[in-house]
Amino acid sequence: MSKKPLTVGSLKENQPTQMKMSPPQPMEPPNRKTTAQPLIKLKQHDRTFTLTPHSGRTILDCALSQNQPIDYKCGKGNCEKCLVKVVAGSALISPPTAIEWSKLNKRLAEGFRLACQTKIN
Repeated sequence: MSKKPLTVGSLKENQPTQMKMSPPQPMEPPNRKTTAQPLIKLKQHDRTFTLTPHSGRTILDCALSQNQPIDYKCGKGNCEKCLVKVVAGSALISPPTAIEWSKLNKRLAEGFRLACQTKIN
């Protein structure tokens, strides 16, 4: 008696050899809602730049961590070197601090803020 080598096909008895495939279904794109993250647009001197806000941090901290060109010196609100004008996104920042009121007074109404004192909501 000779032994035949076993193959995958020899192990199946009376099985159809064709696989039934369903017709291809059109693929639908995933249901993603793209919501633009709010940004804060600032102007300092002749430069305009945009920041991605991070809650609880100051504008100065965010600008530095995002490698934005911003002038600053003391970080305490005394020198006013970090003075910026908020062009867009004012709803994302905190109300003026007492230091800002004493230093900027009427310029606050024009949108100016001290980056070292202005916190992001």
